[in-house]
Amino acid sequence: MRTRSRRATVLLILLLAAVLVPAASESVGDSDSVLRRVTFTFTPNKPYENVFLAGTFNEWNTGATPMERSGN
Repeated sequence: MRTRSRRATVLLILLLAAVLVPAASESVGDSDSVLRRVTFTFTPNKPYENVFLAGTFNEWNTGATPMERSGN
């Protein structure tokens, strides 16, 4: 249960970051497009094996969209 709670917390943080930091996004497609390319950054306070991103783009499936490590 603790893992599920951590996953929910991580997802909430990532989703809030997407909403509250619009400067980190750029338009994808034409000017009428509502899609945005967003870069998420996650800095854990302890090691994690996997971090997943959920949203309307994957029907809120918490296991469908694993994030990929890039850099440090």
